[in-house]
Amino acid sequence: MSHPFKHPAAKSLLNRVAHLFQSDGTYVARDSNIVFVCGGPYKVVTTMRRRFMDYSEREIPNLRMFLAENAEKDYVTHEEPEFHNVAEFENLIGEVSDCVIIFPESAGSFAELGYFANIESVRKITLVVHDANLQSDDSFILRGPVDLFDRHSDFRKVIHVDYTDPNMNLIRDRLLKRIPGKQRKRFGNKLYKNLSFKEKFFIVFSLIEIFIYINVEGIEYAFKSIFKHASRNDINHIVSILVAARLIERHPREREHFQVLQHRPFMEFESHDPAAFRLQILAFYSEHDPQLAALAEGAAS
Repeated sequence: MSHPFKHPAAKSLLNRVAHLFQSDGTYVARDSNIVFVCGGPYKVVTTMRRRFMDYSEREIPNLRMFLAENAEKDYVTHEEPEFHNVAEFENLIGEVSDCVIIFPESAGSFAELGYFANIESVRKITLVVHDANLQSDDSFILRGPVDLFDRHSDFRKVIHVDYTDPNMNLIRDRLLKRIPGKQRKRFGNKLYKNLSFKEKFFIVFSLIEIFIYINVEGIEYAFKSIFKHASRNDINHIVSILVAARLIERHPREREHFQVLQHRPFMEFESHDPAAFRLQILAFYSEHDPQLAALAEGAAS
Protein backbone atom coordinates (compact mmCIF):
# COMPACT_ATOMS: atom_id res chain seq x y z
CA MET A 1 0.00 0.00 0.00
CA SER A 2 1.33 3.41 -0.96
CA HIS A 3 2.15 5.75 1.91
CA PRO A 4 -0.57 8.41 2.39
CA PHE A 5 2.02 11.19 2.37
CA LYS A 6 2.57 10.44 -1.33
CA HIS A 7 -0.95 11.70 -2.06
CA PRO A 8 -1.13 15.31 -3.38
CA ALA A 9 -3.49 16.16 -0.52
CA ALA A 10 -0.61 15.62 1.93
CA LYS A 11 1.28 18.62 0.56
CA SER A 12 -0.56 21.25 2.58
CA LEU A 13 -0.25 19.13 5.73
CA LEU A 14 3.50 18.67 5.28
CA ASN A 15 3.96 22.34 4.38
CA ARG A 16 2.26 23.29 7.64
CA VAL A 17 4.68 21.07 9.56
CA ALA A 18 7.63 22.54 7.67
CA HIS A 19 6.49 26.02 8.66
CA LEU A 20 6.42 24.98 12.33
CA PHE A 21 10.07 23.90 12.34
CA GLN A 22 11.31 26.87 10.34
CA SER A 23 9.37 29.45 12.34
CA ASP A 24 11.06 32.03 14.58
CA GLY A 25 8.70 30.86 17.34
CA THR A 26 10.23 27.37 17.57
CA TYR A 27 12.49 26.54 20.52
CA VAL A 28 14.44 23.68 22.10
CA ALA A 29 12.92 23.03 25.53
CA ARG A 30 14.79 23.79 28.76
CA ASP A 31 14.61 20.23 30.10
CA SER A 32 16.17 18.53 27.07
CA ASN A 33 19.25 17.09 28.86
CA ILE A 34 19.85 13.37 28.30
CA VAL A 35 21.96 10.95 30.36
CA PHE A 36 23.01 7.55 29.04
CA VAL A 37 23.47 5.01 31.89
CA CYS A 38 25.70 1.91 31.65
CA GLY A 39 26.17 -0.81 34.22
CA GLY A 40 24.80 -4.14 35.35
CA PRO A 41 21.60 -5.75 34.01
CA TYR A 42 18.67 -3.37 34.44
CA LYS A 43 16.27 -6.20 35.29
CA VAL A 44 18.37 -7.10 38.33
CA VAL A 45 17.00 -4.74 40.99
CA THR A 46 20.16 -4.88 43.11
CA THR A 47 22.53 -3.51 40.47
CA MET A 48 23.84 0.00 40.91
CA ARG A 49 22.45 1.02 37.56
CA ARG A 50 18.92 -0.12 38.40
CA ARG A 51 19.06 1.54 41.83
CA PHE A 52 20.37 4.76 40.34
CA MET A 53 17.67 4.78 37.63
CA ASP A 54 15.00 4.38 40.31
CA TYR A 55 16.63 7.12 42.41
CA SER A 56 16.96 9.54 39.50
CA GLU A 57 13.29 9.18 38.59
CA ARG A 58 12.43 10.55 42.02
CA GLU A 59 15.27 13.00 42.67
CA ILE A 60 16.37 14.40 39.29
CA PRO A 61 13.34 14.10 36.99
CA ASN A 62 14.52 17.00 34.80
CA LEU A 63 17.30 14.80 33.43
CA ARG A 64 16.15 12.17 30.95
CA MET A 65 17.77 8.74 31.44
CA PHE A 66 17.98 5.90 28.94
CA LEU A 67 19.59 2.49 28.44
CA ALA A 68 21.59 1.87 25.29
CA GLU A 69 21.27 -1.89 25.01
CA ASN A 70 17.48 -1.66 24.73
CA ALA A 71 17.92 0.70 21.81
CA GLU A 72 20.40 -1.64 20.17
CA LYS A 73 18.01 -4.58 20.59
CA ASP A 74 15.14 -2.62 19.08
CA TYR A 75 17.31 -1.47 16.19
CA VAL A 76 18.57 -4.98 15.34
CA THR A 77 15.11 -6.53 15.63
CA HIS A 78 13.06 -4.03 13.64
CA GLU A 79 15.35 -2.14 11.30
CA GLU A 80 15.08 -2.70 7.57
CA PRO A 81 17.96 -5.01 6.53
CA GLU A 82 21.21 -3.14 6.14
CA PHE A 83 24.70 -3.13 7.62
CA HIS A 84 24.65 -2.77 11.40
CA ASN A 85 27.73 -1.46 13.20
CA VAL A 86 27.47 -1.60 17.00
CA ALA A 87 30.42 0.75 17.50
CA GLU A 88 28.84 3.37 15.25
CA PHE A 89 25.54 2.95 17.06
CA GLU A 90 27.03 3.52 20.52
CA ASN A 91 28.97 6.51 19.22
CA LEU A 92 25.69 8.07 18.03
CA ILE A 93 24.17 7.52 21.46
CA GLY A 94 27.14 9.44 22.83
CA GLU A 95 26.26 12.30 20.48
CA VAL A 96 22.73 12.46 21.87
CA SER A 97 23.82 12.41 25.52
CA ASP A 98 24.85 15.27 27.77
CA CYS A 99 26.51 12.73 30.07
CA VAL A 100 27.40 9.03 30.03
CA ILE A 101 27.41 7.38 33.47
CA ILE A 102 29.22 4.06 33.84
CA PHE A 103 28.84 1.77 36.86
CA PRO A 104 31.58 -0.87 36.29
CA GLU A 105 29.74 -3.89 37.68
CA SER A 106 29.39 -6.38 34.82
CA ALA A 107 31.35 -7.76 31.89
CA GLY A 108 29.44 -5.51 29.50
CA SER A 109 30.02 -2.35 31.52
CA PHE A 110 33.77 -3.16 31.84
CA ALA A 111 33.90 -3.44 28.05
CA GLU A 112 32.02 -0.13 27.66
CA LEU A 113 34.45 1.51 30.07
CA GLY A 114 37.38 0.62 27.81
CA TYR A 115 35.51 1.32 24.60
CA PHE A 116 34.22 4.77 25.59
CA ALA A 117 37.64 5.76 26.95
CA ASN A 118 38.91 5.58 23.36
CA ILE A 119 36.17 7.72 21.79
CA GLU A 120 37.07 11.36 22.33
CA SER A 121 33.53 12.74 22.05
CA VAL A 122 32.18 10.21 24.59
CA ARG A 123 35.23 10.34 26.89
CA LYS A 124 34.63 14.05 27.34
CA ILE A 125 31.13 13.52 28.81
CA THR A 126 31.67 10.33 30.85
CA LEU A 127 31.23 10.03 34.61
CA VAL A 128 32.55 6.84 36.23
CA VAL A 129 31.00 5.72 39.52
CA HIS A 130 33.33 3.07 40.98
CA ASP A 131 32.80 0.65 43.87
CA ALA A 132 34.87 2.00 46.78
CA ASN A 133 35.19 -1.55 48.11
CA LEU A 134 37.25 -2.48 45.05
CA GLN A 135 39.52 0.57 45.08
CA SER A 136 43.20 -0.33 44.68
CA ASP A 137 46.31 1.46 43.43
CA ASP A 138 47.00 -1.55 41.22
CA SER A 139 43.52 -1.70 39.73
CA PHE A 140 43.62 -1.96 35.94
CA ILE A 141 40.35 -0.02 35.80
CA LEU A 142 41.70 2.90 37.83
CA ARG A 143 45.14 3.00 36.18
CA GLY A 144 43.77 2.45 32.69
CA PRO A 145 40.48 3.84 31.32
CA VAL A 146 39.48 5.70 34.49
CA ASP A 147 42.73 7.64 34.38
CA LEU A 148 41.81 8.81 30.87
CA PHE A 149 38.38 9.95 32.06
CA ASP A 150 39.94 11.71 35.04
CA ARG A 151 42.20 13.69 32.71
CA HIS A 152 39.79 14.46 29.89
CA SER A 153 36.15 14.28 31.02
CA ASP A 154 34.11 17.37 31.87
CA PHE A 155 32.59 15.22 34.67
CA ARG A 156 35.90 14.22 36.29
CA LYS A 157 36.92 12.83 38.66
CA VAL A 158 35.68 9.31 39.31
CA ILE A 159 33.16 9.06 42.14
CA HIS A 160 33.84 6.29 44.67
CA VAL A 161 30.79 4.99 46.50
CA ASP A 162 30.05 1.91 48.54
CA TYR A 163 27.93 -0.20 46.20
CA THR A 164 26.35 -1.94 49.20
CA ASP A 165 25.12 1.38 50.66
CA PRO A 166 25.65 4.06 47.99
CA ASN A 167 25.30 7.79 48.53
CA MET A 168 23.37 8.57 45.34
CA ASN A 169 23.36 12.27 46.19
CA LEU A 170 27.03 12.45 45.21
CA ILE A 171 26.11 11.44 41.67
CA ARG A 172 23.10 13.76 41.56
CA ASP A 173 25.15 16.74 42.75
CA ARG A 174 27.89 16.12 40.17
CA LEU A 175 25.36 15.91 37.35
CA LEU A 176 23.54 19.07 38.39
CA LYS A 177 26.82 20.93 38.80
CA ARG A 178 28.32 19.90 35.45
CA ILE A 179 25.23 19.85 33.24
CA PRO A 180 24.31 23.51 32.87
CA GLY A 181 20.71 24.54 33.30
CA LYS A 182 19.30 25.42 29.92
CA GLN A 183 17.46 28.48 28.81
CA ARG A 184 14.88 27.93 26.13
CA LYS A 185 16.88 28.10 22.88
CA ARG A 186 15.52 29.34 19.57
CA PHE A 187 15.75 26.56 16.99
CA GLY A 188 15.93 28.85 13.95
CA ASN A 189 15.64 28.28 10.23
CA LYS A 190 18.19 25.51 9.65
CA LEU A 191 19.57 23.63 6.69
CA TYR A 192 19.76 19.84 6.93
CA LYS A 193 23.57 19.83 6.67
CA ASN A 194 23.76 22.06 9.76
CA LEU A 195 21.60 19.82 11.98
CA SER A 196 23.40 17.95 14.74
CA PHE A 197 22.40 14.36 15.43
CA LYS A 198 20.88 15.54 18.70
CA GLU A 199 18.72 18.10 16.88
CA LYS A 200 17.53 15.35 14.51
CA PHE A 201 16.68 13.33 17.62
CA PHE A 202 14.50 16.17 18.93
CA ILE A 203 12.83 16.60 15.54
CA VAL A 204 11.97 12.90 15.16
CA PHE A 205 10.31 12.83 18.57
CA SER A 206 8.36 16.00 17.73
CA LEU A 207 7.18 14.55 14.40
CA ILE A 208 5.90 11.40 16.10
CA GLU A 209 4.00 13.52 18.60
CA ILE A 210 2.54 15.81 15.92
CA PHE A 211 1.36 12.98 13.63
CA ILE A 212 -0.07 10.81 16.48
CA TYR A 213 0.92 7.55 14.77
CA ILE A 214 3.61 7.42 12.10
CA ASN A 215 6.19 5.02 10.68
CA VAL A 216 9.79 5.58 9.57
CA GLU A 217 8.73 6.22 5.98
CA GLY A 218 6.33 8.92 7.15
CA ILE A 219 9.02 10.52 9.31
CA GLU A 220 11.31 10.54 6.28
CA TYR A 221 8.67 12.29 4.15
CA ALA A 222 8.15 14.90 6.86
CA PHE A 223 11.90 15.47 7.20
CA LYS A 224 12.21 16.03 3.46
CA SER A 225 9.32 18.49 3.47
CA ILE A 226 11.07 20.53 6.18
CA PHE A 227 14.75 20.24 5.23
CA LYS A 228 14.70 18.90 1.61
CA HIS A 229 16.73 15.90 2.76
CA ALA A 230 16.56 12.95 5.18
CA SER A 231 18.66 9.98 6.29
CA ARG A 232 16.70 6.74 6.75
CA ASN A 233 19.65 5.31 8.68
CA ASP A 234 19.65 8.20 11.18
CA ILE A 235 15.88 7.93 11.62
CA ASN A 236 16.12 4.19 12.32
CA HIS A 237 18.77 4.81 14.96
CA ILE A 238 16.79 7.61 16.57
CA VAL A 239 13.46 5.78 16.85
CA SER A 240 15.24 2.86 18.52
CA ILE A 241 16.88 5.17 21.05
CA LEU A 242 13.49 6.77 21.71
CA VAL A 243 11.95 3.31 22.27
CA ALA A 244 14.75 2.48 24.71
CA ALA A 245 14.19 5.74 26.57
CA ARG A 246 10.49 4.82 26.86
CA LEU A 247 9.59 8.09 25.16
CA ILE A 248 7.80 6.34 22.29
CA GLU A 249 6.40 2.87 21.74
CA ARG A 250 5.61 0.62 18.83
CA HIS A 251 2.01 -0.32 18.18
CA PRO A 252 1.49 -3.83 19.65
CA ARG A 253 0.31 -5.20 16.27
CA GLU A 254 1.43 -2.71 13.62
CA ARG A 255 5.02 -2.78 14.84
CA GLU A 256 6.39 -0.35 12.28
CA HIS A 257 4.21 2.49 13.61
CA PHE A 258 5.15 4.63 16.60
CA GLN A 259 3.30 6.82 19.07
CA VAL A 260 4.54 9.03 21.88
CA LEU A 261 4.54 7.34 25.28
CA GLN A 262 5.57 10.37 27.34
CA HIS A 263 4.19 13.72 26.25
CA ARG A 264 7.18 15.72 27.39
CA PRO A 265 8.37 17.67 24.35
CA PHE A 266 11.95 18.42 23.40
CA MET A 267 10.75 21.28 21.20
CA GLU A 268 8.17 24.03 21.74
CA PHE A 269 6.15 25.71 19.01
CA GLU A 270 4.62 29.05 19.91
CA SER A 271 2.39 29.17 16.83
CA HIS A 272 1.20 25.54 17.10
CA ASP A 273 -2.38 24.63 18.05
CA PRO A 274 -1.99 20.86 18.64
CA ALA A 275 -5.73 20.17 19.06
CA ALA A 276 -6.67 21.84 15.77
CA PHE A 277 -3.78 20.25 13.91
CA ARG A 278 -4.68 16.83 15.32
CA LEU A 279 -8.18 17.15 13.87
CA GLN A 280 -6.68 18.01 10.47
CA ILE A 281 -4.37 14.98 10.63
CA LEU A 282 -7.18 12.64 11.67
CA ALA A 283 -9.33 13.91 8.78
CA PHE A 284 -6.46 13.33 6.34
CA TYR A 285 -5.81 9.81 7.67
CA SER A 286 -9.53 8.96 7.50
CA GLU A 287 -9.68 9.85 3.82
CA HIS A 288 -6.36 8.45 2.65
CA ASP A 289 -5.39 5.64 5.08
CA PRO A 290 -8.32 4.24 7.12
CA GLN A 291 -6.07 1.71 8.87
CA LEU A 292 -3.75 4.46 10.08
CA ALA A 293 -6.79 6.56 11.00
CA ALA A 294 -8.01 3.75 13.27
CA LEU A 295 -4.61 3.63 15.02
CA ALA A 296 -4.49 7.41 15.45
CA GLU A 297 -8.08 7.68 16.66
CA GLY A 298 -7.39 4.99 19.24
CA ALA A 299 -4.34 6.88 20.47
CA ALA A 300 -6.20 10.20 20.52
CA SER A 301 -9.15 8.86 22.53
